This record gives sequence, C-alpha cells and structure tokens, in this order.
Amino acid sequence: MLKKLREQLAKIATDMRAMHKAAVDDDRGFTVEEREQWDAMLADYEETEVRIADAERIAKMEGVPADRALPEFDREQRNAGDDETPGTPREVRGTPEYDAAYDRFMRMGSSSLDAEQRGLLIQNQSEMEVRAQGIATDGAGGYTVPEGFAGRITERMVAFSGLYGAANPGGNGGPTLLRTSSGNLIPFPTNDDTGNVGELLAENTAAAEQDTVFGVRNLTSYMFSSKLIRVSLQLLQDEEVNLVSYLANILGKRLGRAAAPYFANGTGTAQPTGLATAATDNALNKSAAAGYSHTLLLDFEHSLDPAYRGGASWVFNDATLKALKALLDSQNRPLWLPQNVGSIADAGARPTLMGYNYVVDQSFDSLVTGGNYMAFGDLSEFIIREVLGINLFRFNERYMDALQIGWLGYARWDSNLIDTNAVVTDVAVA
Repeated sequence: MLKKLREQLAKIATDMRAMHKAAVDDDRGFTVEEREQWDAMLADYEETEVRIADAERIAKMEGVPADRALPEFDREQRNAGDDETPGTPREVRGTPEYDAAYDRFMRMGSSSLDAEQRGLLIQNQSEMEVRAQGIATDGAGGYTVPEGFAGRITERMVAFSGLYGAANPGGNGGPTLLRTSSGNLIPFPTNDDTGNVGELLAENTAAAEQDTVFGVRNLTSYMFSSKLIRVSLQLLQDEEVNLVSYLANILGKRLGRAAAPYFANGTGTAQPTGLATAATDNALNKSAAAGYSHTLLLDFEHSLDPAYRGGASWVFNDATLKALKALLDSQNRPLWLPQNVGSIADAGARPTLMGYNYVVDQSFDSLVTGGNYMAFGDLSEFIIREVLGINLFRFNERYMDALQIGWLGYARWDSNLIDTNAVVTDVAVA
C-alpha cells in the first residue's frame, strides 16, 4: 500500500511539472482549463501526502524495523566511521534479542531479566559509554536507550521543529547538526570584511593598511526536559501495549514542543538563539494587511546577497505555505512546484518555491503585525548543537507506593546563526 501511494505521488508530481514546463516552453501562462486541472492535481498531491504519512505511521506500529523509521541523515551519521568487526557491542543494538530484553526491562524492571538479557543490556551500555552517547545506568534509573527508541522520539520532535528535522551533519539543504560528547562552550570566530575593498596601486606606491575585525558567536548547551511521566504497573505488564511507541510518542512531542520555539525565535539570553532572531532584518517592512505576493518573494530573494543564494532555502510555517502555493508569476504560472521525480538523480528532490527548497517550521510566525513570518538564506550557517543525544531515566522505586514507574526524557541543545549575513528575515508592520 505504501509503495503504491508513493508511486501515485510521484506520478502526480511528474504530471504537474510537465504541465508547468509546457507553459514555460511556450512562453505563456496557464489557460483556464489548465489552471483548473492544476488545482485538482494539487489537491490530489496534498491528499496523497497525508495518506502516505498515515500509512508510514501504521507501518511503524506494525513493526517496521526502527532503522527505516529514522531520517536518512541520522542513519548516515551513525554509520559513518563504523569499522568495527562482527561481534562487537555495536552490533547488539537493533537485534530481536536486544529489543526483547529492553522491552522486558521497560515493562517489569531489571529483576525480570535472565542472565543473557542482562548481559545484552550491560554490553550495549558499556559500548555507548565509550562512544559518549546518551546513557542511563541501572543505578540511576535505567539501561541505555536503544537506537530505535531515540529514533522514534526524534520523529515526533520533527513534527514540531522543521528546522531540527532538516538539520544534518553536513548542513545539506538545512541547518548544520553538531553532535558533541560534552556541553562545554564552543566559540565560533566570525568576520565581516564585506565593507572593505582593495585598491589600485600606481607604480612605486606603498600599499595602504586596512585592519579586519573578528568577532565570536558562542554555542553552549541548555537542558530540555520532557517532564516526568508515571505509568501504572498494570499498563506496563500488559502484553498488548507497545510501550516503546507509547513513551516515544509522548516524550518526543513534549521535547519537540519545548525546543522548537527556541530554534526559531529564541532570544539567546539563557536560551538558544533562534534563526529569526539572529538573521539580518532585510527591512522590507511588509504590511501584514497586504498579504503575500510574487513581488514580496522577489524582494525577499534579492535582499539576500547573491553569494548566499546558491544553496538558499525558505523557512515559514504551514499556513504560509498554503498561501504561497496559490501565488502565480507575471504569466499566471504557479511559483510552487512539487518534488522533481523526472530521473533517478532527481528522486530525492523536494518541492520548490521559485526554484528554492523550503523548510516548514510551525514555530515561525504567520503574516501578522510584529511577526517574523519568513526567512530566506543559506541555512547551513545555522547550527543546532545536540549534546549526548536523547536520554531516558527510569524511576523504579520512587512511585512504587502507587504501583507506578516513572520515566523522564531529556536532551541538551543550543542553536545560533554563525554568519548573520547568510539569512534574511523581515518583521511585518501594520
């Protein structure tokens, strides 16, 4: 079913792009009939996207291996540099035996484990400690969280923070995800020498002097908590309950709701610095009452220095995306195009707006007075720092008088835009 839906989405996208290309090649706008057909295909495209998302959630609930549920960049990051030989502790994670041992521990505690299961958890815990990943010892409340669990939490968080979801270690098409093994201060030297120019020298003339000024932008780490969750022993011992998905869903949503607003709009004072906060104000002073237009997008695009446009992306919320999908260029052609699936090389391409990729982040404002409603630029200069991954603690005895077990998820993050010229934003006026 999922494969069929994806093929259906690819066909709709191909047809839409073909219609757009035909109009461009003929140097004309859409006819009335073509516009009606485009709107119908757009509705089918969006409906199919929703059906795919639902089918993916169902597939995960039915036991799709956890590694398939993780974003591609996460798998690449974990696999990068994996040169261990077979039989090393790293290969323990993800096996049916390990997952079964971890699930039993989560339901009934360490006393329910046999020697082999306990050995699997301890072996993996030791390996994770060496690699400085997220850990929680049994004495402190729980065994190491398996990759599948952390991955499920990440998925829930992505729904709330498009910036975090698009982040990857290489900064390809999104923010740069910097994973560190400690939360110490990391200073990033900065320099803006764009106001200085060289000179034309006459023969036998000494060169003039012009110093350059360096600055610094820091990344530290701030603690985010899911808040404690208590679950009854009856629920934990119910064999029909998918406890991992249950907890991942709740903890991931809580962490996502907590961190997402700061990645977008954090002030940088006792909290992460948000993208909209750090980006350069392009001073368009867009009127909230005027709404979106092709002219606005052109002004936004050209307010960014051309040096940064090659890898630029838009950032806005879903309500803004809906409005932008209806915009037309001067020849009545849509500015939004579906993903390009015309070739194998294009298979991973995303939908575009005026030829640029975009990130949907629900923490960005809509077009209201005083709102940072949009950003545009090279997002790789925006760094999201993640310290030691996502951690989980299990409280075995604290709430035992009520026959309950407690869980607490936490993570340490910071964010900052290192080159403030790389991204522009605008504050809407009345």
